[in-house]
Amino acid sequence: MRCTINVAWDVSAGVLTHNVLATPIVPVPTPMISIEMICTQMWTLGFLLGQNKLTTKVLHKSGPIVLDGHDCGTMIPDITPLMMANLFYVISWPFSSRKIAFASSTVQMEGTPTGCAQIGLPLLPMMTCGDPISAPTSLVLSNQLNTVTVGITLFDLFMGTIGILISIIIDFVFEMVDANSGNWTGAFSRENAGKVTKSIFGRQVISLEVMEQVARTAMDSVALTLVTAFVKKLGPVNGNDALKRVAGAVGGLLTSTLQGNPTFSLGVGMPGYAAKVSVGAAPAPTAKDSNPSMWSIESQVLGYTRDTRGGGSSWGTPL
Repeated sequence: MRCTINVAWDVSAGVLTHNVLATPIVPVPTPMISIEMICTQMWTLGFLLGQNKLTTKVLHKSGPIVLDGHDCGTMIPDITPLMMANLFYVISWPFSSRKIAFASSTVQMEGTPTGCAQIGLPLLPMMTCGDPISAPTSLVLSNQLNTVTVGITLFDLFMGTIGILISIIIDFVFEMVDANSGNWTGAFSRENAGKVTKSIFGRQVISLEVMEQVARTAMDSVALTLVTAFVKKLGPVNGNDALKRVAGAVGGLLTSTLQGNPTFSLGVGMPGYAAKVSVGAAPAPTAKDSNPSMWSIESQVLGYTRDTRGGGSSWGTPL
């Protein structure tokens, strides 16, 4: 099986669901259909903040090639067409993500497996951020114009699929936990979804007094709702959030073990300001680190990323 490579200017788009907050009509964050807007693989802020993973020396048509671990990154302007006046954009856009889900383990470029995404056989979608779950619903639309292909094995397809399933299961399980606990992130319940649908399509008559009361209550709470959502993105704010992050780290340990490089990583923060602690098999000695540790601590401030093993990047350029 073959996959046509992706380069910096290839574009992707898709459809999923994102939270909508539009007081007083939608007073709590509620998932609605979203258009995952067209963006290039080299996405401006994603590149500057080190989320893009691209070659620097190996080029195709004079353009950098997408590698495993690539994320288009922050500020993809996904929109919710049923409710364009969506206050939740201030959360979803800064924390947007569109990641490579598959990679060619047999073709490495600059020491990293080549990222794979395409429309064709095999179909290789990109993993897209969403609410209540992330899902592989974005497709690359232009890479078939490139002329270089790489091999992709059944093991590569298996690993990509396992990673996708782990992500979806974790999101779904902890979304249901939040819903059952009464947390606002559980707005994807049938009851709330039904209320919102009835309001939007005019099947429910609400008196002016009730509307005014709902509006006042929503306006009083909207700031707190957005602040809470922002803090939840940075790090765990309760036991469920902490367990979800640990579950994600365990999922990462499982997939990295299957690939022969077991690593357990936990991180906090946002694009541009983040920290991560990892433990795993010590890498091979290098000139920078002749006795590498199994532990690694990584920090990021704007475009500068450093770790205790001497690695990192500067405004998208690996060190």
